[in-house]
Amino acid sequence: MRRSVLVVLLLLYSSFLYAQTTNEDHYEKGIELYHEGDLEEALQTWVDAFYEIKDTSLIDPRIGSTFIELVARNRMTSFYQAATEMYYWALSSTGEGEKEDFLRKEILKNEPIFDEYEFDDIEKLLKKDTHHAANAILRKWESMDPTPGTRTNERLIEHWERIVYSKEYFTKADNTIFGTDDRAKLYIKYGRPELIFKGTLEHDTGVIYSSVATVADPSSDEVKKLLEEILKSHYPAEYEVWIYPFLSNEGRLVKIFGEKNSTLSFQEIEVVSDFIPSFAFNKSKGYSAPGGTYTPGFFLLHSYLEQLSTFDSYFSGQFIELNQILSFPTEGMTTVKFYTDGGWVFPFVRKEEAEMHRISMDAPTSESTYFKSLDEIDVDVREYGFYDEEGEPFTFYVMNSYPLPRMLDYMSKQEREDLKDYSITHSVSLLNEDLMGLHKMIDDPELPLLTKAMAHPAQSIFKVSSKFNYENIAFSIQLYDKLESNEPGDSLLPKSLLASGKFDISETNNPKPVNEFDLSDVMLGYQLGEANFQDEIPFLIAIDDKIPDFSNLFIHFQAVNLSLNSEQISNLSIELSVEEKKRGLGVFRRSKKNSVTANYQGSSSQIRESLEFELVDREAGKYELTIKFTDKNSGI
Repeated sequence: MRRSVLVVLLLLYSSFLYAQTTNEDHYEKGIELYHEGDLEEALQTWVDAFYEIKDTSLIDPRIGSTFIELVARNRMTSFYQAATEMYYWALSSTGEGEKEDFLRKEILKNEPIFDEYEFDDIEKLLKKDTHHAANAILRKWESMDPTPGTRTNERLIEHWERIVYSKEYFTKADNTIFGTDDRAKLYIKYGRPELIFKGTLEHDTGVIYSSVATVADPSSDEVKKLLEEILKSHYPAEYEVWIYPFLSNEGRLVKIFGEKNSTLSFQEIEVVSDFIPSFAFNKSKGYSAPGGTYTPGFFLLHSYLEQLSTFDSYFSGQFIELNQILSFPTEGMTTVKFYTDGGWVFPFVRKEEAEMHRISMDAPTSESTYFKSLDEIDVDVREYGFYDEEGEPFTFYVMNSYPLPRMLDYMSKQEREDLKDYSITHSVSLLNEDLMGLHKMIDDPELPLLTKAMAHPAQSIFKVSSKFNYENIAFSIQLYDKLESNEPGDSLLPKSLLASGKFDISETNNPKPVNEFDLSDVMLGYQLGEANFQDEIPFLIAIDDKIPDFSNLFIHFQAVNLSLNSEQISNLSIELSVEEKKRGLGVFRRSKKNSVTANYQGSSSQIRESLEFELVDREAGKYELTIKFTDKNSGI
């Protein structure tokens, strides 16, 4: 155990200095030690490389990749943080030759965390610049980190746990970058499906004979020949059906794996007819009837769909359609062809394929098994546009989370009495149009309060410059139990992690600089205690514009490009009024409307201030706030 602790500590404290630096092949030395049965010494060798190799062109990507794979295979939980940093380090390699080849293979192992269009972009980038593509992968993983306040990326560890599992159990073929069959790609993307059905497609003579008898005389020579062709076309293919009932809002995601007839390789099957050789749909091998020809492939497809029909409506729907054609052959055959000379498959089969593709497109890009079991916390975000001292626009993103109900529930179950036993982490990740991470910010907001039966949010204010050129923003919250360990539990997640939540903005405003008198967005809010006007924003921002009855109204605003008088002084006048919006809601009992005027002067063309507006004798209801800003020097 002392060795395990040592390895982790070496990685955590980057100031550790080694007395000697060698040029030996760390990767090969570590592999040799591992094969000799000394896993921890192998890991130590690779940690040495992490600290000794300062030139990124000398980094061997295999070190980080093998390190995290061995840690995941052996569930070495105390090494998860080290494994995360080692893998990030591997992706930062700028080596050429063999090192670049290794890096290219490593990039391809990350396909399951992208959708098909995103990964197309990665592959295009990979052809142009391997190292740029690796950086995109690194940023993708950083943006997916479910606990950005820690140095362990649990989602990355889970990814590698799934790779390890796939290498052990999905070995019916070797047609992926992982050296596995196609099931691995889906497993690494989504984890184990809720439903799995396995079997071998059978040639059920009785069922096929009965089906043929509905359209022809089985005793005829032509039909006997048809039955022989059906038997010749059958192959007892092994199949496996995976069903994810809850991934997509559009329906149950169904995936078929098995021995494709054209290759006899175990792989993903697009449609059931892929189990049938194309020559089985040849018109010359079929039975002619009014309006069309029944081929051996038709009856095999009918039989196979019947065998699969109990698994999901995806199969039973197709089976019912074929049954209807058998029951009403003349009507059915006027609209559907049952033969092909070049592998053509029935239109309704392609229709089902298109439907499943639609369901698949609605499913998430990937999913964590561990995190979907966490309690969820509601998150809301509002953006406010402001300007910096140079007049460049930026955005305040005000993030509210609502963990208090969860905290009170945990306190009850754990028999706690102090909210301070818990902590909250808010984070925001700026992403480009391909959802690659550009920048990350983290905040530990104050714990929310419960006053006068009103649950207040935990609030963070993130200041984001438009210079980042971001397209998407991802917000997240994690609720921790401070009395629990941060070490991984049985579910990989830290034992201290109780709940999480997220909020995504996919369309962001792109404010532009202005050259004339303009105003920022106006923030409204309230105070839970004494206002401290030394703070940048000295109140809790009400992103829903709801002000509790125990607080005055607080306002934060900014005016830019104000005119300066002869003494180089700017003058801003603000008139505020609050008025009841509907009869009976009464803003004030003594009057229907309350107004106040404030004047501000400054030595620059910008004025940014907070204002407290006293509201007296209010009743609960809806109110209308009117604010008029005037540049007194210009009269605008």
